[in-house]
Amino acid sequence: MSVTQEVEVEIRRLHYGEHWPVGTVATQVNVHVDVVKRVLGLLEARATNALRPRAVDEYVSVGPDPDSVDSVYESIHIVVVVVDTVLVW
Repeated sequence: MSVTQEVEVEIRRLHYGEHWPVGTVATQVNVHVDVVKRVLGLLEARATNALRPRAVDEYVSVGPDPDSVDSVYESIHIVVVVVDTVLVW
């Protein structure tokens, strides 16, 4: 919501000249408190969309080149033993 320049001047006059609190100024000029804070430069800047580190980042690594993975694991053989015995206790 944009306010007119006259309202901005009135907001500054009431706050700096008359020393009214922000909420009182907002009520007097019939605008939201955030509008008054924005006009006075008191509104905190919004957070940027910078990526924060995730909890799993230290455990996630970029894997090796897929072509080199084959050469690393060629010597590993998987042996599966199937037994048809049921043990009853």
